[in-house]
Amino acid sequence: MRMFEKDILPFIGNYKLKEITRREIFKKVLDPITDRGAKTQSNKTLSILKQMFNFGVERDLIQGNPISTVKKKSVGGLEKSRTRALEFDEVIQVFERLPKLGISQQVIYALKCITLTGCRPIEVTGAQWQEFDFDKMIWTIPAERVKQNKNGERTHKVQISQNMVILLDELRAAFGYLNSKYVFPSTTTNKSGPGVQPIDRHSLSRSISRKLEQLEVPKFVPHDLRRTVATRLGDADVGTDPIVIEKILNHQLQGVQGVYNMQEYMEKRRTALEEWGRKVIG
Repeated sequence: MRMFEKDILPFIGNYKLKEITRREIFKKVLDPITDRGAKTQSNKTLSILKQMFNFGVERDLIQGNPISTVKKKSVGGLEKSRTRALEFDEVIQVFERLPKLGISQQVIYALKCITLTGCRPIEVTGAQWQEFDFDKMIWTIPAERVKQNKNGERTHKVQISQNMVILLDELRAAFGYLNSKYVFPSTTTNKSGPGVQPIDRHSLSRSISRKLEQLEVPKFVPHDLRRTVATRLGDADVGTDPIVIEKILNHQLQGVQGVYNMQEYMEKRRTALEEWGRKVIG
C-alpha cells in the first residue's frame, strides 16, 4: 500500500485503464523512481504493477497487460543477491553497543529476536502475543505473515528458546502498560494511539544505518542477521545439519527431499536454537 500511495496512485491513479500505456508507466512511475537512485524500489514497483494489470486481464477489465514483457534489467537493473553474514564477534559487538547509542528498546529487542530465531524482520515486528504458546514453547507465525511460494499456505512454527523467554518477559515488563496485542508495539501517536500498531519494520534498518559508524562493523541490514543465523549455525562449533537449518528458516526442501521428506525436525531445531542462543546472548 505504501508503494501504491507514494509512487503509483498520484501519477496514474486518475487514468482510465484503456488510456494507460507502457510509455506512460515508464514516464510517470518507473523512470522517476529509478532517477532518484531507488533502483531496487523501481523493480519492486514493476512487479506489483504487473500483478495489478494481470488481475485486470483475468477479470476482463483490460484487454492486455501493457508491461507484461518488461524486464527488471530495463527498469532498475539486475539485482545482486546480498551475501553479508556477520562474524560471531561482530554479532556480540553489535548487541553490546546498540544500547549505548540511543536506539529504542523495541528496535534492539526486535533485532535480538531475529538473531535468536532466524525469522524475517517483517515476521518479527508484526508478532502478536496470541501467537505464543508458552506451554508447548512454540511461536506460531500465521500463514498471512509468512513469506510463501506461489503454492504456499503454511504457518511457521518457531521453537522458543530460554533466551527468547527472557527477551519476551523483558518486553512485557517494559511495554505491558500499553495493553497492546503486539509484542513490539509502537509508542508513537502519529496515526493512532500508542500500542495500536507494531513498530515499522523499516525502523530497524534506519536505526542500524544511522549508527553504523559507531557500531564499527562493516555495513549490514536487519535481514543479514537472518543470513548470519543460517551461516553461524553451520559453523563447526555448532554444527547444525543443513536440513535442520533450512527448516529453521522455513525454507521448503528442494528436489527429492522436498517431495518425500515430511519430517519437521522440531527437537533438532529446538536444540540448535538453544545452543545458538546460549552462544550469542549468554
